Formats: sequence, C-alpha cells, structure tokens
Amino acid sequence: MGYVADGEAEIDGLRFVRYRLYASSLPREPASGSVTRILGDGAMAYDRKLAERVRLALKRRRGITEKEMFGGIGFMLHGNMACGVIGNDLIVRLGAKRQEQAQADRHVDPFRMAAGPAKGWVQVRPAGTRTEAQLRAWVEEGLAFARDLPAKRATGAGSRSGAR
Repeated sequence: MGYVADGEAEIDGLRFVRYRLYASSLPREPASGSVTRILGDGAMAYDRKLAERVRLALKRRRGITEKEMFGGIGFMLHGNMACGVIGNDLIVRLGAKRQEQAQADRHVDPFRMAAGPAKGWVQVRPAGTRTEAQLRAWVEEGLAFARDLPAKRATGAGSRSGAR
C-alpha cells in the first residue's frame, strides 16, 4: 500500500501534487467529520464547513473565484490566490514579511508543500479560525496581499466566479 504522484500543477508559485493510492486497502470514505485522508480515487477531503464560512466572509466581493484543486479549495481575487482550505486548516497568503509575524500566533504554522515550506504562506489550525472574527481577519489579510498583485485571468475547469 502506498501513494504515487499522479499529477501536479503550479499556481501562484505553489506546487500542488495529486497523489493516487496504488493499493486499495484504505477506505473510500473519510472518517466522520472532516479529515485529511487520501481516498481511493486520489482526492483528499477538506473541511467543507470551513470552506462555506470562507465563502460567507467573501460574500459580495467582486473579482472572487474559487477552484477545487489537488485536495483542497482555493479562493482567488482577480486570479491571485488569497486563501484556501486544505484538510481542516485555512491557508492564507500573506507575503514573506507578514508570514514571519503571523507565525508568532500559537495557531499558525508555515504552510508546507511537497518541496518544503511555501514562502509567504501560513496554515491556520482550526483553533485559530473558531470565531467568525478570527476567520474574517485571516481572510482579509489574504485579500489585502492578493489585492496588491497584478490581476490575472482565472482559467480552468472547476473555477467558479463569485463567492457563493
């Protein structure tokens, strides 16, 4: 039993790798609640309730798109990723300078990809997004960073315009 890389993509400088189970000994359904577990079809579960809370925080914002990708969901402002949900955690794009400051928060870790830490990104554990005020503050920080980047055109199947 194990996993093999099945595909990859680079989005805003982050390398996302999709893994496929090469033996079918894991359950095809996630355990109760939201867990990060590779499923038999290669997809990963992400916390859909947290994703919906992010959508609500982004409600009525222009230029927002979302895209499910490689086991999570990303929220983009004018094509630049601002934040997302992977597993049970919120990921937020802050830039390198703010990343260092944010990691002083006990609920924040550097966001790690297959190749190591992702520069300028943090991963906020569930305790750091428990209240709506906490969640909104992180989403706003991600939006502030993305707002300063040149706009890109959102492309690809799976992209949805507007925060639902």
